[in-house]
Amino acid sequence: MASRSLSGFRGAPLTKGLLFTTVATSMLSGALSGAAGPRSDLPTLLRMLSFPGAGTLCIGVGLLYCFRLLERQEGPVRSLECRLASCGLALGFQAAARWATGTALVSAPYALVFTDLVAYWATVPVLQDFSLLGLRLNDKAFVYAAGLQLALLQGRQSLLAAGCALLAGILYHANIFNLQSWKAPPRMRRGLALVLSWMDGCRGTGTSQSFVAPGAPQHGDRQAPATRPGPPLTHAADVPRTEVSQEALQALQAMGFDPDRAREALERSDNSVERALTYLL
Repeated sequence: MASRSLSGFRGAPLTKGLLFTTVATSMLSGALSGAAGPRSDLPTLLRMLSFPGAGTLCIGVGLLYCFRLLERQEGPVRSLECRLASCGLALGFQAAARWATGTALVSAPYALVFTDLVAYWATVPVLQDFSLLGLRLNDKAFVYAAGLQLALLQGRQSLLAAGCALLAGILYHANIFNLQSWKAPPRMRRGLALVLSWMDGCRGTGTSQSFVAPGAPQHGDRQAPATRPGPPLTHAADVPRTEVSQEALQALQAMGFDPDRAREALERSDNSVERALTYLL
């Protein structure tokens, strides 16, 4: 039987690698800074890949896990290209801000988290609205609240780093200077595709899962890739069917899923959009 321990990363091998690398480097930097001196004495690359404390680590990892939806929409290789371009721009802004203000910005994966936050805001549709203390909110509000908390945890240093990354993400999404047109050379793309395909298939199934949601919107490419009709969602013949919620159906269609498959997934998941996504993705 296939392992289900990493089922949440299905179709998102890049996010899985980034998340595990961030956790490992954060634990390593915490151990080294405690034994060998302050965090500022650590190698630059180690500081850039790790969060400075348990609080920032928990929030940052949670956000990265949430942003795996972006990779499923774009495909791992295109997601890597988008992240390299937007994070490179963010790091340039952070260096300029450090020079202009004389402030030592927090060394952490803020460029990755907050450029992804812009893409999440721009491309992931709202699934549910609700009211809290008289305020009209939606399910994405929790992600924005976590991002705000992460930006404020280290004071001015983290706030400035987050602001630079948000600006870079906005410029990338707006395709200023045609930033979205950048792609790796074809030979490199093929190599990356093989590596990421292997990472996605190493859960014990022996095969790689499909990377891209059918017709999903992309913030890096303007056109969604063509896909073949997917297999039946389940082999169970006697699963009770329920009346499909039109609101949930429209949410899945907004993500680019085929209406018939989206309807079937909602029927089998009792109109739960998240459970339906586990079938579709």
